[in-house]
Amino acid sequence: MTDERPAQDASEPDSEAISETSPPETPSDDAAMTSEPTPTMSASTPPSDTPPPYSPPPVPRPVVPPPVAWSAPAAVVAPAKRTMLAAAAGILLLAGGISGILLGLLIAVVGGTVISNLNFDQLGYFPDLGGADPGVVAGGVTVFVGVIIAVYSLAYLLAGIGVLRSSNSGRVLGIVVGIISGLIWLGGAKNAGQIPAASGALGLGAFSIVMLALHVYIVAALVFFWRTRTSTA
Repeated sequence: MTDERPAQDASEPDSEAISETSPPETPSDDAAMTSEPTPTMSASTPPSDTPPPYSPPPVPRPVVPPPVAWSAPAAVVAPAKRTMLAAAAGILLLAGGISGILLGLLIAVVGGTVISNLNFDQLGYFPDLGGADPGVVAGGVTVFVGVIIAVYSLAYLLAGIGVLRSSNSGRVLGIVVGIISGLIWLGGAKNAGQIPAASGALGLGAFSIVMLALHVYIVAALVFFWRTRTSTA
């Protein structure tokens, strides 16, 4: 029995040899998971293929002006204009100027020539003129009167043009001419009553009154009704 035991011991492998030849132990799964390094994103990591979510652009807010306090609109002042009465006075002055210039030229040219050629022999020579021919004297006086009428009518013409152009200087000239002529026609109407009726005093008096009334109208229109009143809108 002593011989079998050693044989059995010889057939059994040595425990130290087994421990030396056995493969090394591998780490478990838990140890491997804990020992693996955690991947990190670096600057060189390429971007993902998925596009970023769409975000609409910002909408600008409308600019609202600050409230303005209400103010009343500015009043528009309508300028004063020349009245129709003054315009009618200007037309009368213009017509009187044209007719007066024509009348003065007619008296100066035609009247002076006709009167100077008249026969004044039956009247004799005027002793105060030093024996001068009365026809020449009368003709010269007629020409002078015609020139005076033409020059005075020129003032009518200038006043009428100034009034129609709403000129204040034309208005003043028209008032002066109207007053002077009105006094002349007033004297003519007064003296017409002293002339015998057979010589046409009635017609001369009526014509003087009409001319006086026209000049009174001219003066009144230019003094009191020159322009309209200013109005605000």
